[in-house]
Amino acid sequence: MSRSSISTSNGAALAHVVRRGLLFLAPVLLIGGFGELVLWRAREGWPPARVLVEWAKDPRTIYGPRFFTTNIVWIKGAMIREHRPQVITLGSSRVTQFRAPMFGPLEGSFYNAGHLVTGTSELEKVAALFLSGELPRPKAMIVGLDPWWMKIAPHRDQPESTSEHLPEASPTISAAAHLEALRLFFSEPQFPPTLLWPGTAVRDAAYGHNAIGLGALAGNGYRRDGSVLQTSMVQDYLRTRQYADRETPPVIERIRAHTHQFWVTEGLDWAQAERIVAVLRALRAAGMEVYVFLPPFSTEAETALTGDPALARWYAEYRTDLPQWLATEGFACANVRSPADFGMTDEAMMDGFHPGDVLMTHVLEALIRQAPPVSVLASIPVAGLQQLRQAPGVVPIALNPPRF
Repeated sequence: MSRSSISTSNGAALAHVVRRGLLFLAPVLLIGGFGELVLWRAREGWPPARVLVEWAKDPRTIYGPRFFTTNIVWIKGAMIREHRPQVITLGSSRVTQFRAPMFGPLEGSFYNAGHLVTGTSELEKVAALFLSGELPRPKAMIVGLDPWWMKIAPHRDQPESTSEHLPEASPTISAAAHLEALRLFFSEPQFPPTLLWPGTAVRDAAYGHNAIGLGALAGNGYRRDGSVLQTSMVQDYLRTRQYADRETPPVIERIRAHTHQFWVTEGLDWAQAERIVAVLRALRAAGMEVYVFLPPFSTEAETALTGDPALARWYAEYRTDLPQWLATEGFACANVRSPADFGMTDEAMMDGFHPGDVLMTHVLEALIRQAPPVSVLASIPVAGLQQLRQAPGVVPIALNPPRF
């Protein structure tokens, strides 16, 4: 047999294998292509720099990726560097309902850096960026402290994230990240069908704002000021007009089962507390006004914590001994046990430990009333907060709920 005939035979065999392979992969490619189309139309994987451009064009834009959430860290750092806010809130998700309109004349110079800190080590790392000048220093900072940051835990580590904090360079969306996003998408493929209609504007279903990401399409995501919009929780409240512990699993169940943040403990870890107070001292010594916020629990969760022998000492030290120490250090502190502190019910809570924004207006007012007469926070009129609470349409869980 000639060499040319062998070559032709091998070529035909290879072509046959390729055709069979493509035929076998066709369903996978088709399904994967459909998933990528949905992600592309929802702008789920947009690079962070492009999100900043959209916010500059339309400040009402909501950014809420369901899968590419690692972009949030870079975006928050970039917003602080670019806008150099005078007032910053720092902490976990439990501070994310502080909003720019609450800060009156400083509305345009406020930024919510919630979600950047979930423990003592992270607080130290982020504070170091302000102290070193890598991040521009605000004039005032409200720092939320969660009790599980300061907890004796002889058999486990403190629950802190290991993510890099506020990197200079924008993260890239890798092929691996896209594959993981597709896997998660097809495990729960929820999206509005209109997303696939040509020419349809990509806007959230509740307010009609420009939306970036699958979460934002449902009205859940970040506003330009760094605060979080939780439309699905507000809509759940509007349907029932009753409080529900909407966290998964509910906070009250975590407490009763001693799981997640509420494992059994002997009490407050004062070594961790000293590290936190040292950070607060350093920030104040650098010229910043520093205020402390101890976030609330729902009334049912707070009652469970105070009555549980395995958690009561830890919780009592957090609510009593820690604020007393902060007072001796000269730090104003809003120690908010539950909505009842302001004459409100659990309807003001999104779940067992996330306050709604109406409740946060009371928290801010409490801090303003403790602020020194000549200070940044004292320049915010409490009358403005009262007007926000009395505006038409306000419900206990939200200042501006969607139409329902």
